[in-house]
Formats: sequence, structure tokens, C-alpha cells
Amino acid sequence: MTKTADTKTTKVGIGTTRAHHIPDILDVIAALSSDAIPTPPVLARALLDLLPADVWSNPDYRWLDPATKSGSILREVARRLMEGLAEWEPDPQKRSEHILKNMLFGVGITQVHGEMTRRSVYVSRDASSDFSAVHFDTADGNLPFLQAEHDYPTNREGKASGPCRICGAPVRLAAHRALYRLTLANGRGQVIGASGTMGYEVTDACAGWKVRQRLDLTLTNTEGQTVRMVSDYATLEA
Repeated sequence: MTKTADTKTTKVGIGTTRAHHIPDILDVIAALSSDAIPTPPVLARALLDLLPADVWSNPDYRWLDPATKSGSILREVARRLMEGLAEWEPDPQKRSEHILKNMLFGVGITQVHGEMTRRSVYVSRDASSDFSAVHFDTADGNLPFLQAEHDYPTNREGKASGPCRICGAPVRLAAHRALYRLTLANGRGQVIGASGTMGYEVTDACAGWKVRQRLDLTLTNTEGQTVRMVSDYATLEA
């Protein structure tokens, strides 16, 4: 499992040292401009803090991220399970084997995001290689990318005549705009408050569809400190 942020000390001159901050690579990825926004590690930790503490000591639970991007949530889940299951299985290699093979599952939203997630969780994008934290029979392990196609009913001419039978997506996407107000109903762990908004807009841009998503979320911890996370991105799909 990939390490989080750390520091190292470098000798600059005689009797002089300088501390360097080594950033968490997933923090860097989350800050990049992209049409898919990975969950920042700080938000992944805040979300998991809401869960009861006893979930980390149960070896029979299964954890699924159905739309993983960078693997930040699954990596944090794995870290907490390694600590929480130490009494259940003292051997760290056997414990890691059980967690990664029997407890953690995910589906990448693209092939690249599947590889990123495996790199974060397995330490290798190829789960069947010698470099993987645990060995799987396939390169995807429990973290594949699954290509899916819509299943539209057709008329006599063979043209789509109704919404997808699987997900209900319309034949032709309709322009729309939505604004959601986000609040925290019940706080657990270190997070006691959360509020903000999320806006989602799809418009017909003639040459394609323009999608804009905006998120403004403020989290409050038990010490009264607040962390504000703001994102705003737009994409054009021809």
C-alpha cells in the first residue's frame, strides 16, 4: 500500500540540514485539472471517520468502491484494516493477504483509473506481477475496469426507441441543471459538521455536450477547525 505524506532531512552544508516535505502522490493527483476528480486523501479520511470504530476489526466485511479513480478511499480502508485486524491476525503478511484478496473490491471508471487504483492499493498496476503486495492470478486483481454498453430497445428500423433497459439513460441526453445542498445528518469520529453545495449542469454546445460540476464543501472537526474544499471543472464531449 502506498505511503502517505512524509518528510526527509537533507544535509545542505557543514552542520546545516533542511527538512523536505514529501507530498502524498494522491494529493497531487487530486489537485490536477481533469474531467474526473479523484477523492483527495483528506476527504477520504474524513468520510471514513464517520463510520463506527468496530468496522475496522471485522474480518468478514466486504468493501466496494464502484467508481474508483485514484484509489484514495480503498487505500485508507486498507490502512485502517491493517491496524484494526492486528489482534485477529498478528502476521502482517497474512493479514494483508486477507484484506486485499477477500475484503477490498473496486471498479475503475476507466482503464487508466483502474491502473492508478491498483498502484495505490497493490503497489503495482499489475496484480499478477512480482511487484504486487499480494499475488493475483490476473493483472486486474479485485480492481478491474469493466466496459459497459447501454442496452436500448429498438424499433422495426433497428433504431433505439426507449431508455436503456439497464440504467434508464435516455436515447438523447436532455440539457439540465441541478443544485444540491449538502449537510451532515449525523457526525461520528473526528468530523462533527459538514455543509456545502454541489452544482451539476449539462448543456448542448452544438459540437458536443458541455458538463460543468462545482463542489463547495466545509468540514468541521471536534476541535472546531474547519477545512474547505472547492472544485470547479468543465468538460466538452463531442
